[in-house]
Amino acid sequence: MKTYKYQFFVLLYLNFIILSLSFVVANFAGQHELFSLKALSLYSISFLLLGVYAIGWQQILKRIPLSVAIANRPMTTLTGIIWGVFLFSEDVSVRQIIGIFIVFVGVALVVMNNE
Repeated sequence: MKTYKYQFFVLLYLNFIILSLSFVVANFAGQHELFSLKALSLYSISFLLLGVYAIGWQQILKRIPLSVAIANRPMTTLTGIIWGVFLFSEDVSVRQIIGIFIVFVGVALVVMNNE
């Protein structure tokens, strides 16, 4: 039975938050004219965040199995919904809530199966 330290899951989820923030910044960049200074600056920040995410992802994969890390990746859907509600005033549908619940169950089953 393998047990993974909770700190690696915290780092994994922080890394997913960084990934989702890169999407948020890119969304803000898309609201400006393509080659404007604001758009280019925001796209640069988004690209930098993706680089930080990539480095973090590689470090996490050294410590937990790929199957566990990949199974947790859909949790970025939750962060996307949270950012959408708070930053872009999007509505959350019942289908989205049901979908997030299904993702939680799937992630829990994979993680429990790998312990």
